[in-house]
This record gives sequence, C-alpha cells and structure tokens, in this order.
Amino acid sequence: MNGQLTTEKMMTTYKNLLRIFALMLLVACEGGFFGYKYDADRLADTARIEGVLIDNRDGFPVDTAEVILDFAGQEVVSNTGIFQLDYLLSADEGANRPVDITVRSSKFEPVDTSIIVFPDTNRLDLTLTFGAPEVVASIGERPSQYLIADVHDPQGEADIAEVMWSGNYFVIEEPDEPAVKRRFSFPMQRLETLDQFTARYEINTPILPNADRSNTTYFVRATDRGGLNCEQIFWFFIGDSTDEKPANIPDVIDISDSR
Repeated sequence: MNGQLTTEKMMTTYKNLLRIFALMLLVACEGGFFGYKYDADRLADTARIEGVLIDNRDGFPVDTAEVILDFAGQEVVSNTGIFQLDYLLSADEGANRPVDITVRSSKFEPVDTSIIVFPDTNRLDLTLTFGAPEVVASIGERPSQYLIADVHDPQGEADIAEVMWSGNYFVIEEPDEPAVKRRFSFPMQRLETLDQFTARYEINTPILPNADRSNTTYFVRATDRGGLNCEQIFWFFIGDSTDEKPANIPDVIDISDSR
C-alpha cells in the first residue's frame, strides 16, 4: 500500500514538474529568452522585388535619367534602368495583398500601378514613356551673341512651358581678386512654331557688368507644363573666335539628372 502511494506521489510530482517546465518555456519564448519574441502583430519578413525599366523609344533600359520607385512608402532609386528592393512585408501583406507603386522621373511620364508581393522574389518590368521636351538643334552665330534652339515636345509644341539658356561667366567680384566662374540663366523667347511638335527659341546672350563670358559651352533646359524637363550642353564659341569645335566633342550632350 505504501509502495503504491509512493508511486502515485512520484507521478504527481513528475506531472507538476512538466507543467512548470512548460510554463517556463512559454514565458521564455514570450520574453525573448531564446532570441525570438512571438508577437503576431510584429511578424515581418522581406520579399525581393526586382525588374527593368524600359525606354519606350528604343526598348533599352532607362540609363539617361534618375527614376524613383515608391512601393507604399519604401523607395528605391535607379540610374541604370535596373532596380532591386528588399521590400519589408507586414503580417497582412504576407497574405498576398496588392502594393501600390508610383514611378517618377524628370523625363518620363509618371506611372501608377500595383503588384501583389509574394514572400519570395517578385518580378516587375515597366515600360516608361519619354515625355520631356528636348533641344534637337541649337545654332549660335559668330561673331554675334545671338543663338537659337529648336525644341521638340512629344506632347506637342503647345506643351512647352519654358526654355532657359545658361552660360558660364568669369565675374570680378572683388577688386584685385581673380575672377570667379559663375553660371547664370536667362529665359529664351519663342521665335516661331516649326511644326506640331517643335518650336524655335532665340536669345541674345546677355552681357553682364564686370564679367566675361566663357566661350566654350552653354546649356539649354526645356521644361513642359507638367514639369518634365531635359537639359543639354552645347559646344559654342561666343564672340570673335573662329576656332572650330574639336572633333571629339558631340553636338549635344544630355546632362539631365547627372550627379
């Protein structure tokens, strides 16, 4: 009889110890004792989103503009047309809910779309439509300081909002001090409409007091009514120079978004 009671007491004690150990284990997990805290509201994981941004004009990746992709507040910037983002998933997004995406660039039309993000690698390739006005030609007359620029806008010539000329000047700011290089910008005036998409602009490059103009390059930036813009650099001699442009200098260099 005593042996049976002893055995029952041992079993009861053993069960109580198991209960205590299970309780300690639960507390340890909840408190992060093992390096992990179980909290359903804070569960998070990452899902990779990668893809290519295609220029609609030639089918190649967009490598001439900075493009910002916003995935519901998480941003990634691409300067090459290729992007990759480790998107932080919340618990409910793990249930494959769509994520809103906005794509913005100074040269391409905005894109608003969405993607259902799975907890794995996700592919998103987008074709962007070029929309910024471009300077397709610019001619400076020598020895005068008069120049023109032909601006093409894919939305139509009426969409061109502003064309700015910029040039470098060497300015004497203090007597007996070396001249300082400064860049100044001035608006160009519309001269005529060439066709449905192109207009010609002109400017007499300004003469500034106590300043000499640089006779190497100048810049033209065209902006449309939606804010898309493109700035280009041209090789040009202003003044009496009859030097020819070096053969290795292109007629137009696009410097928009250059960093």
